[in-house]
Amino acid sequence: MRRRPVAVLAAALGVFALHTLHYRETWTDDAFITFRYARNFAAGRGMVFNPGEAVEGLTNLGWALTLAPFTGGDVLAWAQGLGLLATLGTLLLLAGWVRREGLGLAGLVVALAPMVLVPWVPFWSVQGLETPAVMLLVTLGWTRYRAEALGDARWPLAAVGMGLAPWFRPDAVLLVGVVLVWHLRWPPSARLSPQARRSAGIVAALGAALVAVKLAWFGGVLPNTFHAKVGVAPPIWGAQYVANWLHVPSPVLPVMAVGAVGLALRRPRSAEALPAAVFGVWLAMSVAVRGDLMPSYRLLVPAWPALCAALAAGAARLATTPRRQTAAVAAVLLACGLQAPTREVRDLREARHFPAGDAVAPRKQSTLPWARAAFFKGQLDYWPTASAWALVYAPPEATLSFTELGLFSWVSENPVVDPLGLTDVAMGLANDRPAVERWAVFGPRVDALAVETSMTWWETHHGFLAQEGWQPVGGCDGLWLFVAPHQTPPQPQPTAVLQARLDRLLRTTPRMTTLHISVARALHRAGAERALVTDLVSRIEADTPTGLAEPLRMLRCDLGLEPGCPPMPERCDLDGVRPDPAVQADPTRWPRPVGQTSAGAPTTSLGPDGDRPLGRPEDAAGPPLPPASDAKGPPLPEGAPGPADAKGPPLP
Repeated sequence: MRRRPVAVLAAALGVFALHTLHYRETWTDDAFITFRYARNFAAGRGMVFNPGEAVEGLTNLGWALTLAPFTGGDVLAWAQGLGLLATLGTLLLLAGWVRREGLGLAGLVVALAPMVLVPWVPFWSVQGLETPAVMLLVTLGWTRYRAEALGDARWPLAAVGMGLAPWFRPDAVLLVGVVLVWHLRWPPSARLSPQARRSAGIVAALGAALVAVKLAWFGGVLPNTFHAKVGVAPPIWGAQYVANWLHVPSPVLPVMAVGAVGLALRRPRSAEALPAAVFGVWLAMSVAVRGDLMPSYRLLVPAWPALCAALAAGAARLATTPRRQTAAVAAVLLACGLQAPTREVRDLREARHFPAGDAVAPRKQSTLPWARAAFFKGQLDYWPTASAWALVYAPPEATLSFTELGLFSWVSENPVVDPLGLTDVAMGLANDRPAVERWAVFGPRVDALAVETSMTWWETHHGFLAQEGWQPVGGCDGLWLFVAPHQTPPQPQPTAVLQARLDRLLRTTPRMTTLHISVARALHRAGAERALVTDLVSRIEADTPTGLAEPLRMLRCDLGLEPGCPPMPERCDLDGVRPDPAVQADPTRWPRPVGQTSAGAPTTSLGPDGDRPLGRPEDAAGPPLPPASDAKGPPLPEGAPGPADAKGPPLP
């Protein structure tokens, strides 16, 4: 009989491994923001995004510290590997909790099935972010708490989990609050036991250390991401986030889970009441912070094992006969199967993550296989153009900007301004201001800008680009590149600089063949030395997956390295089309994300303030900008970069 639980656990681990393989070629762009912080820390520049700017533009300080030793190489692989280990540890903790609570074989199956069959946990295990680590620490806290509170455990692992979790994610401090409320319900002898005092001391010490580190490094406790995001999204978004979880793609499993949580909370002294409360608090937090733009319910994943535990306990309480247990297991497995048809389960070798309904305007979709070059949500197949352009053209001191700044900031070591304000104090404080005031903070500080012309940022700011005379310098499909009016037309960097950048690129992004192809095209277009380009192509070929054989052949044709190629139009990235220079040179012909005609000519769109139409040349310029010194809004923190910092060195 003992072999059966082991067999179930082994089967669950095997299913998890197979399921995770489906996502092995994907990652989330925001992970590279953390990697850049970790790289600067490892290089002795401090925990900063831009050297000299003490801004906590990340919400996973502990994850950045964990990854700092690995930033000299393929840090994404390390992040994905550690994420897998964290999830495996979580599965073992959950199985151990089921065994200690005596929920039986059926309870074990019901607990593990949603963890390994529903896409959310396998998906986030390999995206490079802190999510699986937070899940492990939160699960360690609530699974071990009861045993340690009763004095049945030797090591204070629950306290370590509760104390470390806020290092990796600020909202994980909620676990401490839930456990504290639960602990106060115990008799005085248990509340004040030596084990309880020891655990409380560990949690308090780790919490105090976190506060001290944040005050010393950043001058505050709350991350800048809090100031940049709070109040920006409509309050209804939080309720919509939870509502989507309840019915997309199927309501069966969420409804069963919520029922199990309610059943557990009706028995507050039961073992499953604590994990049920943990998930309930995480659900309320998701509403309070107004949801999340990332897929697969990232905010709920750290508490997903707690929900699985409540579901298993509910099934064990209700299914008291073998026949009922079999029915409960079958029902949960069927419910998990109904959760499978999510967008993330589609074939990730094709760029299907942005259907037209997800954006303010339709955009081109790739049909080429991604293989190991996959760029998940936030990385359309032509977005590597921005990173390639910065690598080839940007001088070391030039200040760059791109709304999707993760990989972009990782590939480049230039100063980068985040137009959304997550890693920039000045922009974060200006997020709730009118567009004219945000631009007064942003525009004077940037030398070169990459912008996606179907995104909201373009919709609200393209009038300022036209008014000030920002110079389009190319792009790919919907991504356009601009240099500031004060800059001269860009020229490629010296060969020695390019060689050093290429060496670093291939060392730190060894699996991103799409990006490498984009860089090779940019070098060729810039007229770089032939030997430099051919050497890069050879290095790409040495590590090219079979899925990219055709794009690589197209690259060789474009570079004149493949005989017998038919005449083809010049491409960018894999199969993109460069913007028409005549269109880029005429602001009246620029894309309008709202009210765009089939021919691409502007009809009616929102102005930079979102309250008046654009469509005539005089409208495209946007409203007159006040002097930077007159821009309204709260004063910038001392030492924060602002408009007065003006422009960086000219591009050569």
